[in-house]
Amino acid sequence: MGCSDTKNLTSQNVVSFTDTHWQVAQLNNINIITLSEKKPFVIFHADKRVSGHAGCNGFGGEYIIINESELQVGSLIGTQMACDDLENENTLKRVLENTRKFAIRTDSLILSDSLQQPIAVFIALDQRNQ
Repeated sequence: MGCSDTKNLTSQNVVSFTDTHWQVAQLNNINIITLSEKKPFVIFHADKRVSGHAGCNGFGGEYIIINESELQVGSLIGTQMACDDLENENTLKRVLENTRKFAIRTDSLILSDSLQQPIAVFIALDQRNQ
């Protein structure tokens, strides 16, 4: 099944930062709507790798957690296919690289910049239903 067939996790579940499939909901306070079959997502793996799909191109890199709320994502590399929606793809990569803080609220991951302004919101998806 594709990402669009996944179900949101319920608020009773404990959502882990690592190894959770985080689907993009907002970038820079703008709701993300994509016509692509592949919905943009990111996964922060327990081994300090980050990977994801920006809608057309895949990407990956490394991250570090400095303390309970501070996060830094290194430079991301990815495929470079010609896509119709490169603006959202580039925005997602830029947002991840500019992230300095993170917080998990119920089933949402909120990323903030160095001024502690929210720059992205992701929704946790239940991997069992993919």
